[in-house]
Amino acid sequence: MLDDICGEAQEVKRLNGFLAYGPPLHQLREWGLHEKLFDTLDEQRMLPSQVKQFVEFTLGCPPLPDPDADAAAFLNAVGEALKSAPPTFDPLLLREAPWFDMGRLRQHVTGGGGGCAIS
Repeated sequence: MLDDICGEAQEVKRLNGFLAYGPPLHQLREWGLHEKLFDTLDEQRMLPSQVKQFVEFTLGCPPLPDPDADAAAFLNAVGEALKSAPPTFDPLLLREAPWFDMGRLRQHVTGGGGGCAIS
């Protein structure tokens, strides 16, 4: 069961801090979107390949470069896609914001501050 939007946004931010958890995303999850990736936003740190899939879905953009093969190309492509994407309301900032924080996305994808993904 989902918390209210602010509670979910805090949980998502803890693991996937690059994402602005906007109302459209929360509504999709409330309505029971049948995509496992969306179920785990607040349960696990996304792998770079999952981030790619999530960004493509969220922004509706063409396929992005593989972040595992070329993180710089992936980040550049996300930055370009964000330029034409409408912002979302970030319930933690209480204002409109881009869907993805590029500085935090860079850290997330390149391994800067998330711990080991292999156990």
